[in-house]
Amino acid sequence: MILPSRQSQVLQLIRRHGPLSRQELHRYMQLRPNTVGELAAEMIRQGLLRESGPQSIGPGRPRRPLEIDGRRRRVIGVAFEAGRVSACDLNLLGRRLGVQYEHAARQAKELVTAACGFVERIGLDGVLAVGISTTGFVDPQSRCILRSSATAPQPCTPLDSLYTAVGDRPVLLANNMHALAAYWLLSQHQDHQEDVLLTHMGDGAVGAVFLAAGKPNRGCVTGGNELGHMRLPVDTDQCICGRRGCLERICSSAHLQRLSSDPAANLIQRLRSFHPADEPLVRILEQVGLGLANLVDFLRPHRVVITGPLAQCPAFGNYLAQVIRRSTLIPLGDWVKIDVWDRPRCTAAEAGAWLALAAIYQGEGELPGLSSPFRAGKTPRRTAIVR
Repeated sequence: MILPSRQSQVLQLIRRHGPLSRQELHRYMQLRPNTVGELAAEMIRQGLLRESGPQSIGPGRPRRPLEIDGRRRRVIGVAFEAGRVSACDLNLLGRRLGVQYEHAARQAKELVTAACGFVERIGLDGVLAVGISTTGFVDPQSRCILRSSATAPQPCTPLDSLYTAVGDRPVLLANNMHALAAYWLLSQHQDHQEDVLLTHMGDGAVGAVFLAAGKPNRGCVTGGNELGHMRLPVDTDQCICGRRGCLERICSSAHLQRLSSDPAANLIQRLRSFHPADEPLVRILEQVGLGLANLVDFLRPHRVVITGPLAQCPAFGNYLAQVIRRSTLIPLGDWVKIDVWDRPRCTAAEAGAWLALAAIYQGEGELPGLSSPFRAGKTPRRTAIVR
């Protein structure tokens, strides 16, 4: 637990509703006024809250609303990806404070050493927690990356030196799709009682996480749902996992080049000028859509959310939705909601920091769903609905 539950509840309420007076917190939380006053004073002292300017509402003493302090406390995010590591810090409002540090390397040890240096350069003053994300599988208990495109071919990469660099700050170590889910859960204000399949689609990089009532499915080891390594009977280049036919090898410029016999073919460029007569591209979309439909049949989510670089191409989301609907079992195709998340740019390091923010706002050491007693009926940031 990073913060006491009452402090997390206060942060969550203010984040949802905007600045709140002590009296308003008293009404929301059903606590005695003196208890709310003591709680607010302690959170101001700790740098979690600050008083905004007084507001006069009728006669009497002006109220002084409390707001989240975006100046004194922060979190750090570290992200391991294929051949690179990056790091940055965010304030409690989710805004990046300084530059993002990046280092490219192929050796796992060099990436970890660079991450330690980034933490030292960013500094730990005012840091409440650190989120570390990576592609592939991780084991938070043994503090290591088990298998990842970021550290391949090394089968296990210890992160002890990075934990030492972080010191006594709480660390959230998770798969990169869980980090993206933390950002989605806190930024979208969706109905977190829904089961959601969140997918990230890139050129040669496909990921997914299944959120059951807002909580990620972790399985026997902590990882995403490995949609990218779902195998189809398709001849592709060899995947990082050592096999062929993986969905993320199908969903790639390299596979498009193979199908079209065009060594310069680019998946994103072709999607931007999509035409149904583009047979190689249609074949890729059909196979990717079939992979997603298989997951929908098995998981039966309320909603499928598609995001990532490919989702920025309208034709991709629309065609994929059509394939999913006609490939899933009846009546799933009619019931499941399919959205394209046209999200603001969020780097991998920022998503790692959102892991820490999610734990701070929830008062737990892992990514949970938003707590229903304090869920407001606030309109979510616009997500395009694909019908």
